[in-house]
Amino acid sequence: MRVKFVCVILFILTACSKPPAEYPLAGAPVGKPMETARIKEGSLFFRGLDDRMLNSLELPNPYSDYVYVIYPGRHRLFGMNIQSGHILMPEDLRCYSMEVNLDAGVEYVIDEVKDKEEAILRRQDNGQVVARGKKYEQKDAYTGPCSMKK
Repeated sequence: MRVKFVCVILFILTACSKPPAEYPLAGAPVGKPMETARIKEGSLFFRGLDDRMLNSLELPNPYSDYVYVIYPGRHRLFGMNIQSGHILMPEDLRCYSMEVNLDAGVEYVIDEVKDKEEAILRRQDNGQVVARGKKYEQKDAYTGPCSMKK
């Protein structure tokens, strides 16, 4: 009886789960995962693509399940560290830039390696690091978002 109950619960949870919301950038089509590259935020916020910072309308709710959808190919990605949330002792804001070559049909995760002060982009499926980026700006947490690196 318990096994059947557990199986029914697992079936219901699986049936109710939905795929992540897709946020297309630069005209990339949604619903075509084999034709596009997809980027998820790990320990770094994704904040810009190809020398253009994302505007506030392009930034999804950070607490929801989502991916950014991008055309495959050569791109420059911009990232910003995720703050610890401690109001009295906030971390400095660290801004990163990296050159990447994105493959169609691949989902990537953008992360920060804090002790090395670098950004990495890794494949979601096997964890392979495919790109590394350096910090280009560091400033007080309350001075505004990252600027564009020219």
